Amino acid sequence: MIVAGLSADASAQSAVSGGRSNTEHKVGKKRPNLFQELGVTADQREQIRELRRQGREEFNEAQKRLREANKALDAAVYADVLDEQHIEQLISRRNEAEVALSRLKTMSELSLRKILTPEQVVKFREIRSRFAKREREIRREHQRNRKRGGNTHSDRADK
Repeated sequence: MIVAGLSADASAQSAVSGGRSNTEHKVGKKRPNLFQELGVTADQREQIRELRRQGREEFNEAQKRLREANKALDAAVYADVLDEQHIEQLISRRNEAEVALSRLKTMSELSLRKILTPEQVVKFREIRSRFAKREREIRREHQRNRKRGGNTHSDRADK
């Protein structure tokens, strides 16, 4: 989530992907300060922090609902007694939870965009683009390492 990513010690990765991956941080690269890179004013910084405070609980609850829906669906699929109608209901519940979370993220990003100046939005798009390119390069390198039998972070988790 962009709003979560825009903190005093935020990484471009967190801003782009909502904090789901820490690939860049894991490989030891220094995380950029987005407030500084974007030239965020003190007033904007406070508005962004308030936006984060307001949305944190709702976002956490939406994530919890999605986790619980996925867990219930998984349990139903692998239950001793198969109930396809119940599974369909659980799929609907999971899909609703995904939509709610996606909506929260999008509305949060929209709120953030309203705080940034047009120049900052342009700069932010550049930062996102740079980061996405680095993420793709890192993923490709990890894939090449796995194909060659190399030991990547995900390989170590399997051992």
